[in-house]
Amino acid sequence: YVFFFLSIQIRLFACEGILMPVLAPAEFEKTTKLAQEGDTHAMAYFGFLYVKGLLKGTEAEKVALNYAHQSAKSGDSQGQYILGTIYAKQNNHKAAFDTFKQSVENGCGAGKLDVGIYLIKNMDERIEHNTLSGKALIREAADEGYPLAQLWLGIAIGTGDGFEKNEK
Repeated sequence: YVFFFLSIQIRLFACEGILMPVLAPAEFEKTTKLAQEGDTHAMAYFGFLYVKGLLKGTEAEKVALNYAHQSAKSGDSQGQYILGTIYAKQNNHKAAFDTFKQSVENGCGAGKLDVGIYLIKNMDERIEHNTLSGKALIREAADEGYPLAQLWLGIAIGTGDGFEKNEK
């Protein structure tokens, strides 16, 4: 399942399919203040930093995880997507699947790739294996222009990994 884990490592940020930059110190301070004031996108950003391993120290990691949970709980699709990624990295696949699914329900198209992969790959017996639905979600995400879904779909079709192999 190399493609799944590769997708987590090179993840394009959340729902817009754009790279999430590491902020300059002044911007980081502004984002910290926004997160402290309850801005769910700023909270999701700290979850992103956690996923990328850019926070050092137990306290910073605790704060980032707390923000990711708060953002997701508030219904923020980006926060849900990031929290799903955190769960996946922790090998908590059922929680990851459920959280990615919530992100899709709240408008995060990029989460369709992750939900689709889970449906195809049968990585946790608590997740219903449904290849047809998984393929449809991945194709939908690719058709909507999410670059990682397009990359994943192209590789999967080229190798026959979950899709009919295309020799062209």
